[in-house]
Amino acid sequence: MKLINSWMVVVLGISVVMSSCNGDNTDTKDQSKDVVIADDKPISGGAIHLAEGNPIGTTHPHYVTSLGTHHVLNQVYEGLLKYDPKTLEVVPCVAESYEIDNSGKVYTFKLRKGIFFHDDPCFEGGKGRELKASDVVYSFKLLSSSNDLNSYTFDQAFKGKVLGAAEFREASKSGKTPDSLPGVKAIDDYTVQITLTNAYSLFPFNLAWNNTSIVPKEAVEMYGNDINVGTGPFVMKKENVTEKGVVLLKNPNYYLKDESGMQLPYLDSLIVNYIDNSQEELKMFHEGKLDLVVGLPAESIKEVVENQIADFQETPPKYILDRTPDMAVQLYNFNLTKAPFNNVKVRKALSYGINRERIVNDLLNNEAYGPGIYGITPPVFKGYDITQIKGYSYDLEKAKKLLEEAGYPNGKGFPTLKLVTNGGDSKNLKVAVELQNQLLTNLNINTDVEVLSYEERLKKSMYGEGDIIRGAWVADYPSPESFIYVSYGKNVPSSLSEPSFPNVSRYKNDVYDKLFDKAVYETTDEAERNKIFMEAEQLLMEDAPFVVLWYEEKYRLKQASMKNYHINPLSYQDFTRVYVIKK
Repeated sequence: MKLINSWMVVVLGISVVMSSCNGDNTDTKDQSKDVVIADDKPISGGAIHLAEGNPIGTTHPHYVTSLGTHHVLNQVYEGLLKYDPKTLEVVPCVAESYEIDNSGKVYTFKLRKGIFFHDDPCFEGGKGRELKASDVVYSFKLLSSSNDLNSYTFDQAFKGKVLGAAEFREASKSGKTPDSLPGVKAIDDYTVQITLTNAYSLFPFNLAWNNTSIVPKEAVEMYGNDINVGTGPFVMKKENVTEKGVVLLKNPNYYLKDESGMQLPYLDSLIVNYIDNSQEELKMFHEGKLDLVVGLPAESIKEVVENQIADFQETPPKYILDRTPDMAVQLYNFNLTKAPFNNVKVRKALSYGINRERIVNDLLNNEAYGPGIYGITPPVFKGYDITQIKGYSYDLEKAKKLLEEAGYPNGKGFPTLKLVTNGGDSKNLKVAVELQNQLLTNLNINTDVEVLSYEERLKKSMYGEGDIIRGAWVADYPSPESFIYVSYGKNVPSSLSEPSFPNVSRYKNDVYDKLFDKAVYETTDEAERNKIFMEAEQLLMEDAPFVVLWYEEKYRLKQASMKNYHINPLSYQDFTRVYVIKK
């Protein structure tokens, strides 16, 4: 599956870091401290300049659905736990430590003292107050309250897991929100106890997810959904959120210091620019206006290396190039709510009729781990062999036979399809046009390509509009469960007037859902859980509610002056300990 161009061999001999990380260990010790290598010493001050392809979709952590928004809000808000960006191990954050009882159902968290919310007019005198256990209880009750905007986070993190959460949400739908959430209690000002319905060893992942961050009641009451007050290392002022980007400022009251006693974060600011053109990103990188570029086309990287090889060979190098497999997959969702995609033979026909290898080789120039010929889960999880999943390779004979069996011989009578993609990346349009051409050439199926903004495309997919809609999935936490959950059917609403996310195909299969429930709620052994997930995933691929195109693997070009920035397959970013060496 893995392809490397001849020019890459040259790069590998210079300064490329080829890495793959996987972390699923739970440890209550604080492992978030980085080791400073060689003569580099942390320096306070300076700014890091970043780029995102789309504007942030929300400033409320419970509502986040896009990776770019995660990148920004992860610096502003914090939860009980977080990930070590180097290892992806779950480590303490707002919680100083935690214990799990012998039943595996009761988690007791000891909160750090001296954590303050950002200064903001919502607090008395504009001064941020100390975070207490009552704030954790408030935030989790807020997250469990009925709200379409937080349904994705609630369904994945709390529903069926936290004791009484489902009942709490149902009661709130009728306007009778209970006074208490049975599974979340404040024992004292600095102790929180969370009780689960069943033992669930992956639950710490849910609390390390930025979507379950702690928010203050005062901010919610003053700003509603437009809150921007957390406890994180950086502060987001409303006046610094524009249509061109976001500027995050150092939190002067942040509670952490490094081993030498230096105040964290080291940086004065993070500047995030909205740039929807990869060539413009590269240009700004060379001009020193960006410190990191993610997802450049292979031909652009080739040009950089060949034309500026000295910048990689310097001691120390000026640039660092990394190529890392991601916990991410690219796909197109079929709309199962209407013909012709309510017919599984049609879905299979299109899945066999698409040449993924051509897309990876010719359009992506091999900037991918490989074509999506197995399941939806990418090949980055230890103990989860995706090659055991039988997916779809290009087989035109099978495709035509299935299409004929579905009542459309040689595509005759097949309706013109609406193929929806989003802008913000020229690659998206290129892939959409390639799919349009392949479907016409291979199966005699006509399509109209519709290009929308990211938010418009997401909304259309959530409400069951369009026929084939571009999608992508980046893991919320480092487990195959994050991908199997995408097609879980019990959370799909019965009406198209209600949004469905992440299951935008609105796929429902009782056997699949039972397997998912068994793995998540009844199985504590990881190997056994993975075995059940693979059984479910094979069933999913036989039903073909989407077409998997490729597994992600991106090039990342970084200014060597940016230190302590760790690249990981979860695309998890934490700038608390990142610093810059002046050039």
